[in-house]
Amino acid sequence: MQKIGLLENTKNRNIFGKCTVLTILHKKCYNIINLLKKIPFDILRITGRNKKLEELNMGNYANTTFLGGTCNNSTWRQELISQLSENVDFFNPVVDDWTPECQAREDHAREEAKYVLFVITSQMTGVFSIAEVVDCSNKRPESTLFCVILDGFDKAQAKSLKAVSKMVERNGAKVFDTVEEIAVFLNSAYK
Repeated sequence: MQKIGLLENTKNRNIFGKCTVLTILHKKCYNIINLLKKIPFDILRITGRNKKLEELNMGNYANTTFLGGTCNNSTWRQELISQLSENVDFFNPVVDDWTPECQAREDHAREEAKYVLFVITSQMTGVFSIAEVVDCSNKRPESTLFCVILDGFDKAQAKSLKAVSKMVERNGAKVFDTVEEIAVFLNSAYK
């Protein structure tokens, strides 16, 4: 299970739960990239002769579930995580300090993940997660999961979100009504 927080800081490596940042000095970094793909880390910093910094997101998220959707102090992620078995690996994109590296890591994790999950709650303030789930349901429907928790939405909003759910489902994605249903599905999928 992922927990973001500084756990270790050595000369060349910072470990943040499952996020490891490896920094190396190498004059010809193009020769080393394939070799380094075998080392477990998420962000690689390579410094060269002219002290330029190249960052490569090297995390392997192929067997994880991406936890996308509503942020804004919504508690659905904590509720879901508490119900997941230890076999379920996940990527939680919510961090306290959002940086370009976080965005790059999130984009990479979403592209690589076994499942991309989007949960929408009434705490949503933006609509980008709706665009993401529709996009994912078109591009990779077999791995897209969607859930709208209708509590707190007005009648018109609920009607619109139900229409989005139907569209996503017609595209071939799986649609759920509760966090509990998602947990049952994921626990079964990762046995």
